[in-house]
Amino acid sequence: HYLAEMSATDLLPRPEEKADYFRYLFFAAGPVEAAVTSKAMGWSVEDPRKQGMLGFGSFERAIGALETMLSDRHYVCGDRFTMA
Repeated sequence: HYLAEMSATDLLPRPEEKADYFRYLFFAAGPVEAAVTSKAMGWSVEDPRKQGMLGFGSFERAIGALETMLSDRHYVCGDRFTMA
């Protein structure tokens, strides 16, 4: 986001795109990054009642959320590429 603010403002969200933009920008930087790292390290919590303590549930749930979000579109924000 910072790079877009400084030198690529065309990659910033329009006002009507900000909710999706920030939701998925932070989702990728938080739960998805943690899920990918945990999978790479071989860490998992099998008990579904305790997965919420991880902040991402499981790798499958985190990636499933992205797949669901992108199932009916090609971009996070409207019909164009953004920093998200």
